[in-house]
Amino acid sequence: MTLQQDPEFIQNLKEYLSLEKKIADFKSALKRLETRKKELYGKVHQKMIVKKVETLKLPNGAKLKNYVKKTKEGLTKSYVQNRLKLYCEENHLNFEEINDYLYNNKYRKVTETPAIRKTVPRKKKQN
Repeated sequence: MTLQQDPEFIQNLKEYLSLEKKIADFKSALKRLETRKKELYGKVHQKMIVKKVETLKLPNGAKLKNYVKKTKEGLTKSYVQNRLKLYCEENHLNFEEINDYLYNNKYRKVTETPAIRKTVPRKKKQN
């Protein structure tokens, strides 16, 4: 009996080929889903960064109109300062005043106090 006449071999071969095709279809679908996930992450992450910068409380009610682009290192102090400098140059504002307001404690309305950790001595065990 040859392989072409063996019904079990033919059935197994058909199933193997159909599974191989399904796996290829799933891989392509998975790639599409991963690409879509990356696109959505880019949009969501950028909106989150924009929202963080827009909600900064600037003096004299100034608003940051320029959107912050997504960066790999995230929203750092130097990045915000560079964006503020560009914004101030465009709108003829005083960068030093805004920068001092944002990053120096004496200009902040709410002063940050470091947490005080109290250490309590342990009680000795009595025998």
